[in-house]
Amino acid sequence: MTAVGPPFGPGTVTWDVLRQPIYLLGGTRALLLQLAEPKIAAGVADHSDFVNGLFPRLQHTIDLMVIVGLGEPDEAQIAIQKTHRAHLRVHGTLADGDPYHAHDPELMLWVLATLIDTVLAVEERYLGEFDEETRCRYYQEFRQVARLFGIPETLIPPDLDSFRAYMGQRLAGLEISDPARQLANHVVRPRFRFVPSFLFAPLRPVAADLLPPRLRAAYGLSFTSRQRRFVRRWQVVSRAVVPRLPQWVRTFPILHPLQGAWNRVGPLAVEL
Repeated sequence: MTAVGPPFGPGTVTWDVLRQPIYLLGGTRALLLQLAEPKIAAGVADHSDFVNGLFPRLQHTIDLMVIVGLGEPDEAQIAIQKTHRAHLRVHGTLADGDPYHAHDPELMLWVLATLIDTVLAVEERYLGEFDEETRCRYYQEFRQVARLFGIPETLIPPDLDSFRAYMGQRLAGLEISDPARQLANHVVRPRFRFVPSFLFAPLRPVAADLLPPRLRAAYGLSFTSRQRRFVRRWQVVSRAVVPRLPQWVRTFPILHPLQGAWNRVGPLAVEL
């Protein structure tokens, strides 16, 4: 299968995904999957203000993907260079003595993998438009992005089936660390000035539903039968309504995400 490389224009799956805000429903899930990797949790806990910085970190990651996916090639390279330079200070050692570094290509692959896997999970539950060929096209586009970040070809699963096997293997081997649990509390109960915390309560069962059951339990997230019914009803409504909305309603204008991303990124501000 021939993949179209960045920048991704009209007719690519990435173009459609990056312009649809409904995929932000998976933001909490993506963060929790990333933190389930102990080295990433340690890097976040040791090198950032995790009480106030987790969602800005997610926003930076989304901005980076928008710039890489939709921007011009030189813009993508600038954004990636900023990311690499910001990562130079992010290194340390786990409690068991195992070292970590944000430039580790396996950690970079995991961050990108959580994003692609989350997109596919959200699409399946809340849109239901992708067939298997479209999922494969999207995955091949993702492989082009992974290469841009300097991840070795030998580490990137060659096709969607291999990627699913990779995700299954990685998820089965993850153990939630104490720093990850502490960080997760701020992910699922974020605190923003002037924003009442109860407004985020409906997102918790959404995230719990999207997470693998083992990790959901490890994080201590509740997912009662009542919450399950709530989520399932919204998924049925979303799958019935959103695909029928006109494109100008369900997508951002193309200049919105690109310009907004560059305004937020700034010098050396992008972090994975």
